[in-house]
Amino acid sequence: LSKGSVCAREFVGLFITVKHFWFSFVDHVTKACNGNPRPFTAIWVTVPSEKFHLVSALCADPPDGPGLQFHHATGRSATLIRWLDEGPSRIPEYATHQLGVAAEAVVREVYEECNVDAVFSGVIAFRQQHRHPNAFDRSDLLVLCRLNLPPGTIDLPKIRPCQKELSDAKWMTLSELNEAQVHSVLDDHNLRRLASTNEIHITTITKKILDLLSRDSPHPYVELRPEHLQSILKDRSYDLFLPCANNTQ
Repeated sequence: LSKGSVCAREFVGLFITVKHFWFSFVDHVTKACNGNPRPFTAIWVTVPSEKFHLVSALCADPPDGPGLQFHHATGRSATLIRWLDEGPSRIPEYATHQLGVAAEAVVREVYEECNVDAVFSGVIAFRQQHRHPNAFDRSDLLVLCRLNLPPGTIDLPKIRPCQKELSDAKWMTLSELNEAQVHSVLDDHNLRRLASTNEIHITTITKKILDLLSRDSPHPYVELRPEHLQSILKDRSYDLFLPCANNTQ
């Protein structure tokens, strides 16, 4: 058995990969799923083909079994899951590509996580990463958007971070971010250490966006902005994102 945990934006999950079998394995998983309190909000168990005989026991209904369900199967393994927290499951569906938040969805995310109303301006960049470990080794597309405060806003609204989604949030100036330490690689050890300091740390992608927003940037600042159009499909419409130069950085 190999296992690990991940603290993501959505939930804290326990990941288990079955490599060697022992007789009490299913009992341990059952206790992890049905115990109280539960230290994790979700559990993932990856079963290789030579251990498929465990699947029926792992999918047995509580309280006698852990009550896992199929999430996906690839190659010679199957991944079983169960949402353990209250409310509907926030475990993402399996897909060949994973798309990060974009357009109106990012406005909703900002409000849900920070309690701040915002207005979508445009898409400023894309990030594509193949074999993303938190996307089941599938390609992950992240869309980076620019938002503005609603017209007429004078003072910065107070941020109220959602405790289930964020550990902290605050307004920062571009100057503050430009003075932050830049990291290209972060692991669990780095994250725990950095979270215990008062210093500001950002990733390479954040630094690249800061450089793009700089007035000294050699790259022209262009946003992709949506134009709502009628589809050739009956009673359907779509958004076409077209480049639009923005000189009000």
